[in-house]
Amino acid sequence: MAAVRLLRVSRRRAQDLREDLADLCTESCETTTGEKYRSLRRTGFLRRLAADIRRPGFALVIAETDCLVGCAFGFPVPCDGRWWFGFDGTLPYDVE
Repeated sequence: MAAVRLLRVSRRRAQDLREDLADLCTESCETTTGEKYRSLRRTGFLRRLAADIRRPGFALVIAETDCLVGCAFGFPVPCDGRWWFGFDGTLPYDVE
């Protein structure tokens, strides 16, 4: 098995990789519900990624061998505000 490389990529590169990332997302979800579900999952992923890329602090790390094999992305969220709306519990200290 080839070694996996982890690379942090820029927002611009994330934009360039969006179709490959969407492919990875749909391929990583085994389902028997068919192509309609896979298409909705892909569309939703692309919509969320487009919105998240514009958020302050957005970061994306990809894992690759000779092809893309994984990714993780996110952004910091404030301690208060609508992000936590509906959360019923105490926010762990290390998250804050």
